[in-house]
Parts: sequence; C-alpha cells; structure tokens
Amino acid sequence: MGVAGELLGGVGAARHADDHPAQARLTASVASGLTLRRYPAFRMCPSWRRLSDEPVDPELIKRGIHVLMTQDADGGVVIGDSHEYRPHGLDERLDSSTEGLILREAQRLARLDHWRVAQRWHGIYLLDPERELFRRTVEERIHLVTGIGGKGMTTGPAVAGESVDEALGGPGQDQRA
Repeated sequence: MGVAGELLGGVGAARHADDHPAQARLTASVASGLTLRRYPAFRMCPSWRRLSDEPVDPELIKRGIHVLMTQDADGGVVIGDSHEYRPHGLDERLDSSTEGLILREAQRLARLDHWRVAQRWHGIYLLDPERELFRRTVEERIHLVTGIGGKGMTTGPAVAGESVDEALGGPGQDQRA
C-alpha cells in the first residue's frame, strides 16, 4: 500500500500542573507566529506575508517547533509542540533540547508563576511522501482516510466532512436512501 513513507515524531507537549497550578490565568488559547507560519490555512490572512518574512531561529524550523498554549480548568497549562520528520525508524524517547526550545519560545509569549513540567508526551504519525492524505475504500462500506500528519486538530473536521460526503455520494445525497 505504500503508506509508511515517513515518520513524524513530535515532542508533543508539556503540561505544567503538578502540586502548584499556575496562579496566572491565560484568558485565551495562545498560538504563536510560528504556529501561524506552520499551517497553510493561515496564508490567506493579510498579515501572513509580513509574519513569514520575520527571521526565525533555524533550529526551530529544523525541529518543526511552534507554540500553542491553553489552560486547563485546574490551572495547568498545556504547551506544545514540535514536528520532527525522520525518514525511517522510531525513537520513543523525548528530546530535552526540543522541549527546551519550546519552553523558551513559550516564555516569550506568557508569564507563568513557574515553568516546571509535570507531564510530557509525544505522538508519532505515519506520512506518505507522495500525498497528504491516504484514502482507500477496502469494501463497499469501509473507507480509510488518514495521513493528516500532525494537522488533524485543524484539518480533521474538514477532511471528515468531505470524506463522509464522498462516501454518501456527495453533499446531502445519502446512497442508502
């Protein structure tokens, strides 16, 4: 099937909570300029060109780092993330250098009471170097769609909607009726 072309491993995020939740409150989720540069959907924004011309530490680009921050109801702050591409092989270890760069960039965006990391995690995604999405109908009513590769939260709902419409014969056309 040729799906396992590349692996995308992300030092997913760090959660700051432990026994001392942050006293400061984030009043909104935070997406850095690095995040806006990473996701193609933001290219339509009038300020994207100016943002894309700003210099960026090459190490951030190499490691696919961009900063997203949100706060839990219990006061913990979730911070992420990175997208590091590797042609072959898995490495389940978390990279402290990447985490340090993520935290450095996050500290430029917000002031928290502390920056102790309580939890860490990362995910690994299969990517096909030939196409962004892998679509396959394996039986009449079984359809596989995958390969968003770390962009699922932002593109997943649209891909899901298109895929359901396609499986049902187009928008508003249910083939089972």
